[in-house]
Amino acid sequence: MRLSTLTLLLLLLAACGDPVAPPAPTPAPVATIPTDRQVTGDPAIDDIRAEAGRIDDQFEAGMLQQKNVPYTCGDIRGVVELYTEKGTTVLTRSKYSDGDTRTVIDNSYFKDGALIFHYAETNTWEFDGTMRTLSNNSEVPGVRNTTAEYRYYVADGTVFRFLKRKYDHFTYALDNPNPDTLSLQEMTPGKGLPFRYGLASQALETGAVSCDFFE
Repeated sequence: MRLSTLTLLLLLLAACGDPVAPPAPTPAPVATIPTDRQVTGDPAIDDIRAEAGRIDDQFEAGMLQQKNVPYTCGDIRGVVELYTEKGTTVLTRSKYSDGDTRTVIDNSYFKDGALIFHYAETNTWEFDGTMRTLSNNSEVPGVRNTTAEYRYYVADGTVFRFLKRKYDHFTYALDNPNPDTLSLQEMTPGKGLPFRYGLASQALETGAVSCDFFE
């Protein structure tokens, strides 16, 4: 008796056992929008974020003209980078360390010569007592890095919104948070511009930083 092609196929599948299903495709990771690119629905905030984002894009593309103002004040060594676009200052980037465990970063954004946004960041680190073993079996202490971010939104020389975020990263942890997924805390704006903006202001006005700033 001749078997049909379909019968032969069914017999072969039965003999081989259940067919192995192909693995399901791994979903692509969902990209997280950086905090300062996120849309809030508040036009005053979103307009500033859009302009700051445009300036950042120009900076990343190397399209801004740069001038550095370095300074040394005792143990503090830092630099204020000034960036211009068509002869007008649009960005300043300041960074200094005031010890072995603390680094300070400040970025100021300008539109039509006026400050519109100031981002301040303080990073500190310390040993946290947790030991971890390296591939060569030596042990080293774990380190906790603490980052505090401050965002100042400015209009007509006045801070109208002040946001803060603080988080820890551990050198031995596999589940450190993505900062862009963490919420921002609403703070009460001060009466004036951020204190550390004075570094950028001095560099812009005089081309130098006075050590009196740190006293």
